Amino acid sequence: MIKIIGFTKKKEGLTIDEFSRYWQEEHAPLGFEILPRDIRIARYVHHYAVPMEGLGEPLFDGVAEFGFDDMDMFQKWFVWFMSEGGRPLRDDEQNFMDSSAAVVVMVEERVIIPGDEDRPDGIKLIAGVKRKGGLTLEDFKNYWHDKHAPLALKILPKAPNVQGYVHNYALPMEGMGEPAFDGIGEIWFKDLDAFFESTQWFMGDGGRPLRDDEENFVDHTTRVALIVKERSFIR
Repeated sequence: MIKIIGFTKKKEGLTIDEFSRYWQEEHAPLGFEILPRDIRIARYVHHYAVPMEGLGEPLFDGVAEFGFDDMDMFQKWFVWFMSEGGRPLRDDEQNFMDSSAAVVVMVEERVIIPGDEDRPDGIKLIAGVKRKGGLTLEDFKNYWHDKHAPLALKILPKAPNVQGYVHNYALPMEGMGEPAFDGIGEIWFKDLDAFFESTQWFMGDGGRPLRDDEENFVDHTTRVALIVKERSFIR
């Protein structure tokens, strides 16, 4: 699946609740109303940042995810979105979003641990990472998929409450320069208690092999991690 993942900040003056409510109750319905019938979006998900005590304000307040069956459908959607037809959506973003702080990455999804398609929306960890110095983008993708993912498949089932694990590999977007992230990982949890329990496991001896292996391909100084509440419109 080809996806667009957009990290967003709320417009100045809005609370996180006001931002989330407008995005969900005003902006999303507008998008469905004006989307041409011949454009198929295979996935559309909002993620609302969950404030974590002691960690200060999240770097981003929300993450949008658009999924498409192939590159042709993505390009068809993108041409429409940037045209007069998509202008109402672009204009409406100014009502709740700080566009100057947005980060958008086009990615190819690879499912490592499938989640239950019927699971209710829950808590997710979303982490954007850059590759370690000296690696090409292809080196980074290959190591993450061919080396780190098998290790995760061996170890993560022992972690409590992990309900799904996905890799997203950055794809170049013409005219957009170097992607902000080379990869974006997603891990699902039933709720916050499950996340905290899994984090304790990950930071202990159980998760040490995964943490140590990340040093082989990830630049941790550029890592951005968000705990979010998922709201699926199209799954």
